Amino acid sequence: MKQLTEKEVCIRELKKLLRKGHYKVYCKLNHVSRSGMRRIIDFYTIVEDKPVYLTGYIEQVTSYKRTSLNYKHEGLIVNGCGMDMGFAVVYDLSCALYGYKHDGAYRLSKEWL
Repeated sequence: MKQLTEKEVCIRELKKLLRKGHYKVYCKLNHVSRSGMRRIIDFYTIVEDKPVYLTGYIEQVTSYKRTSLNYKHEGLIVNGCGMDMGFAVVYDLSCALYGYKHDGAYRLSKEWL
């Protein structure tokens, strides 16, 4: 039996959490740099009326990294500006989980808290 990588385990768990009828990811902006070029964002979904923290899973399956533990703001580091950066992360997550074809890239939706 093949040993699953940490990324494969995270993808399976995310697919359980983000399934049909529950494709919404909530974004919480924790910090914006002075220059406006970097944001720290946390991500959640709602399962059985309870928020589930997705930031750690997203870090494992995408190229985004979390802030270090001694940093004063927690969340994913998202660089860039001029667009909805929450959308950018959720789009990348959707592609990682469901692929680019057949609307996989747009399967997940996002909402700001």
